[in-house]
Amino acid sequence: MRQFEDRLGKYLLSAIFDEWGGDLIVQVGTDLLPHSFYADVLLIPNDPLPLDVPGVGLLSFWTQNNRCLVEPFSGTVHTERLEGALTKMRLSLQLAHQDKLGSSRNGSLWVVVTYWPRQAIKEVFVEEGELLEPGVLCWRYSTRETVYMVHANEVELRDDTLLFRLLGEGGQRKEAVTKLFQDNIEPYVTLLNNFDIRFKKMSSTNSLQNIDPTELKNLASLSDTRQEVLMELGKEQGLEQGLEQGLEQGLEKSRVTLIQLAKTQARQRFPRIRETSLQPIEELSMEELSQFMSNVLLFESSKDMREFLRQLQE
Repeated sequence: MRQFEDRLGKYLLSAIFDEWGGDLIVQVGTDLLPHSFYADVLLIPNDPLPLDVPGVGLLSFWTQNNRCLVEPFSGTVHTERLEGALTKMRLSLQLAHQDKLGSSRNGSLWVVVTYWPRQAIKEVFVEEGELLEPGVLCWRYSTRETVYMVHANEVELRDDTLLFRLLGEGGQRKEAVTKLFQDNIEPYVTLLNNFDIRFKKMSSTNSLQNIDPTELKNLASLSDTRQEVLMELGKEQGLEQGLEQGLEQGLEKSRVTLIQLAKTQARQRFPRIRETSLQPIEELSMEELSQFMSNVLLFESSKDMREFLRQLQE
């Protein structure tokens, strides 16, 4: 089962990368051969990445126009897992001349961790990594392959590191959530609101019994952190009594954004789908949008997707 940081990282990256130019592959498994080497998020830019994308400027600054593979890790990072991430990047580069997803033949692998896996690092890399800044190590593995490892709990909290801090733990994550809501930085606010709505819906059903206890704890922690931050901000601004109304207005704005994201994901999954087939998405509630976005990568055909939308509206 995918763990919390893996899920959250993929969820956030899919929306953020979508704002950049290039070809984005966000699937349960990216076809990099074989199944065991499936990747979560692979971005193949057509032009150098912009430096002003909220929360990810550090990544775009170092990645530039390379193929960008991101692997958020949960728990223990064994040697085999780190080697597997390297293999995914190499397979992507080897297939570059075969696909139609871009011409970049250089790759950047970003490994996000919550502790330094020193044993795995020692066994995988010949030399010590270059410290680019506190919490960020770099290995120029070859002329075509660069590996970055980010310690989510140690990297400094800045506008360009917010994504990594969100994948951290405890106080580090809370600091990032506070800044995101305080400055109303999108698409993070929308995505975290949706994440919380999904969790609350699962809490009212029997869905939680199928979730790993550690992941369940992290989901509850993120939900509590979001609520705590919103309450603190409401008190600071003298809006505690009107907080509920403000949240409702914010959620409606978030719904419009999620509709756009849902349509984008549907088009990425089925590029030839007609716009008329996507119109039912506009009628979905926040909860229904969450269900749709959770399942869009699992549909085998556009017909399956249309049927799923029909069932949601019944």
